[in-house]
Amino acid sequence: MFCVDAENKIIAPGSFFKFKQFTVLQEKNAHKTGTDSVLLACFTEEVLRPYSTNITKILDIGTGTGILAMFSAVFYANAKADAIEIIEKNAQEAKQNVFYNNLKDRITVHHTALQQFQPLSKYDLIISNPPYFENAQLNKDKSKSVARHSSAELSIIDIIRFAEKYLSENGYLAFVVPQNIWEKHKIPALEQLWLFAEMICVNKNSALSIIILSKQNHQTVNKRKLSVRNANGNFSEAFIDLTRKVYLPEAYRGKS
Repeated sequence: MFCVDAENKIIAPGSFFKFKQFTVLQEKNAHKTGTDSVLLACFTEEVLRPYSTNITKILDIGTGTGILAMFSAVFYANAKADAIEIIEKNAQEAKQNVFYNNLKDRITVHHTALQQFQPLSKYDLIISNPPYFENAQLNKDKSKSVARHSSAELSIIDIIRFAEKYLSENGYLAFVVPQNIWEKHKIPALEQLWLFAEMICVNKNSALSIIILSKQNHQTVNKRKLSVRNANGNFSEAFIDLTRKVYLPEAYRGKS
């Protein structure tokens, strides 16, 4: 399968990823499309579905290819999104994706760091698949280092403090993070915002936590656990049920 970009340039397989609703061009981006952003987007949409009509302003922190901003445009019909990205080539590719998928009236990409970003208004949803390998050795490729290591540019606490300041009164913060890092930061995080939902996603030997925090105390917390793959190495029924609204059927074929 090939893809043609806005300049009629042929994009080779591996340099793009097709979802039901849009195509992600990812030639330049060191952080390719993976299941973590998909799980974050789909779980957040499911949990926040009862409140979706009230979500009109969204921020995607560390947008990369723009994937979470584009999912936001798809899932929240009344919303417009800002997407910030510190790496220039990634920001340019995110802008290309927004243009390619006819979302330029819904999404604005900003080439900036979170620390320098000055929002004009508060957000109903802030979403992020942030850099998070805090203690890993930094990659020689700077773009991969920034994409993968929170000690390089950003931390979970940076995002939570920003959200506490810039979320609307009934706003939500959703992010994905390795479970061990969430456990490390959980106590200071919950001094800022209320835990609204948590899903632990197990994939082979690793575990991710998808966290949704709220400005308001909803009293009950939605908690669940999901295995990405079954004992045979294929995608589990639970994973397919959660993500079938975005993945094309061929995305579930084979093992990895």
